[in-house]
Amino acid sequence: MTAAGSAPGAGRVLGAPRVLGRFAGRGAALLVAGLARIAGEVFAAGEAWLVDRRHALTGLAVARILLAVASLGTLLTDIASRGYARGAASAWTGDPFLGDAPLALLFLIGGVAAAAALLGWRTRIAVPVLVVVLTVLAGFGRTAAAPVDDPLRIALLWLAFADSGARLSLDARRRAVAPSAASRLVRIVQGEPFAPAWLANTVHNLAVVLIAAQLCLLSTAAGLHQAGGAAWRDGTAIAAFLYTPLFQTSPWLSDVLTAWAPGVMVATWGLLLLQVAFPFLLLSAATRPLAIALAIVSLAVVGVAMALPWYALAVLATIAVFVPDDAYSAFGRGAAALWRASGGRGDAAPAGSSPPAATAGSVAEESAAAPVPTSRRARRESAGL
Repeated sequence: MTAAGSAPGAGRVLGAPRVLGRFAGRGAALLVAGLARIAGEVFAAGEAWLVDRRHALTGLAVARILLAVASLGTLLTDIASRGYARGAASAWTGDPFLGDAPLALLFLIGGVAAAAALLGWRTRIAVPVLVVVLTVLAGFGRTAAAPVDDPLRIALLWLAFADSGARLSLDARRRAVAPSAASRLVRIVQGEPFAPAWLANTVHNLAVVLIAAQLCLLSTAAGLHQAGGAAWRDGTAIAAFLYTPLFQTSPWLSDVLTAWAPGVMVATWGLLLLQVAFPFLLLSAATRPLAIALAIVSLAVVGVAMALPWYALAVLATIAVFVPDDAYSAFGRGAAALWRASGGRGDAAPAGSSPPAATAGSVAEESAAAPVPTSRRARRESAGL
């Protein structure tokens, strides 16, 4: 009687694992399906971001201008000592060196390329030529080479793959006029796209990603490296740099900036924290303006007070990519309003006059940057699938 009465309870006990197994299986299936759906949406969004249109057109134009100024400044600064740093006078160092004529020719080509990049003239040719010249010069006179020049060359390398002449350039003004009747090769040299839209957009946006990655890696690596130094931990590193003869602009400026010891300590720790946290501050739209503003202030101090203007401009150029186009447009409208308020010429142009370069470039690039449904998701939506 006892054995017979215990059989139904034993069956329920033995059936519990099956119920739990079915429940776990359904839960796992739902989890896998949810993760697959999320992964598909993320992939589709990433594909659309990369392929459909070009991003940061104005930011890259500003970066091009700043990098060109930094390159031109570097070449002009080094031209007087080129023979001692990279020429025959540096043979005693054992480093490879160039003759006077090839070295002068490299400086001349680099200066012309930097000026062309600054104006946005034949940008697709000027920027790669500038990258090659600076890289060749860096290979000679390694004893006199400065590590602070590396961010400039790396940023220019990524910029060579982006359409940095889409805004604020002579190329943009030329694209606004009627299509040229010249040959295909000449039109490509003049700035006409030579690749499919999806490929050109992808390469451009990947260059933006690489510039952003360079900035984040540079900031984080510098912050983590400096955190191990005793001068940074006790808050005296900035004062030490300001009084180092290699970085000192003027003694009185160093005295002014280090007059209040608690302020120096707060600035040192704040700069260290900003460098480490900078990539994370950029991820949020709420903290991005604050991070960019603090970075601009710190780079201004580095460029002016520590005699590193070209390094500061190179890093500032990579930061300019993070500023949205709407912010640049608002800044332009504000500057125009201030110009008109100060008695400058209004925005009304005489009848029959040609439009200004900025207006023509903006009109051309608005049409060139119009979203093209080249991703799979966009093609499906345009087809009504």
